[in-house]
Amino acid sequence: MKLKSGTPLRVTLDLQGKKVDVGRLALDRGAAVLEYAPDFIASGLKINPAFSAPDRTLVQARDPRAFGGLHGVFADSLPDAWGELLLRRRAEAAGISYVSLTALDKLAAVG
Repeated sequence: MKLKSGTPLRVTLDLQGKKVDVGRLALDRGAAVLEYAPDFIASGLKINPAFSAPDRTLVQARDPRAFGGLHGVFADSLPDAWGELLLRRRAEAAGISYVSLTALDKLAAVG
């Protein structure tokens, strides 16, 4: 449940049942950094319809204080209040301090 510091999450996009590798997401000094997979950049796909397709490999979240340091598109997948309650119970049952969980830990926990 608690990721080792520096451990990235693999990010995939599900397109009609086909998994597309987007890249890796990690925290760097409290802000998320998304490293796009070269094939994803070449595909012209985008993970957020409001923005253009990525044209560079590394993209850092703009404000480490917003969305738990995540990019907004990933923060949208964080647990809601009920999910937070369940996650808190799961962490406590595993002997993990809930307040020590990062936004990335929470994303990993919800899958």
